[in-house]
Amino acid sequence: MPLPRALWDISPEYINFTSMELRILETITEIKSGNTYAVWKASGLKHYPTVLRILKKIKRKKLVKALDKKGVRGEKIYVSTLAAALLLHMVKKETKKLCEVISNHSNLFQELSSNVDKPEPWAVSVAGRIIADTFMGKESNDVNAVTRDEVKDSLGALVLELDDENTVKKLQKLSEVKWIRDFMINAVKNAILQNEKIVRELKKFAAEKLGVEL
Repeated sequence: MPLPRALWDISPEYINFTSMELRILETITEIKSGNTYAVWKASGLKHYPTVLRILKKIKRKKLVKALDKKGVRGEKIYVSTLAAALLLHMVKKETKKLCEVISNHSNLFQELSSNVDKPEPWAVSVAGRIIADTFMGKESNDVNAVTRDEVKDSLGALVLELDDENTVKKLQKLSEVKWIRDFMINAVKNAILQNEKIVRELKKFAAEKLGVEL
């Protein structure tokens, strides 16, 4: 799976895991929440101190967090973040599960995925933005907002590739979604304005530097 652009500048250490770290991340994502003992027992790992050390490490990465509410003995209760689930599926190349997780958090992504042949690249893009935001210290739980931003950014480039038949078909499918159609209209308007500016500058250059009126 290609690394999404949003993750290009992230430290490799953040998105790479040892097999035991991956096991703990999988475990806490599966059990939803639990104290260190519960995570240890569910993980099947032999040594409790190893689980404790790994939990602290992935907590520093903001992939798990401790709830304000304590357990019955006052112990910390850990839960995985949305970024953890997304990063886990990306590392394991589980693109369909990635789509499912994002769809469960975004009705806009549900609409998008039902109107494209391959929603997986869009899921990778959205997930990359959420993971990058988490890495930068701002947890993105508004997946609708991230989905809108990713689509909006992509449309600006896509409408400039209308000489490609596949791109035209892709845009036609996307335009069937009301909220995407609105963004697409704005993207086309912006592209027209930008190209009109380029044409004016070219004509000016031709007249002033080449002595030719075009």
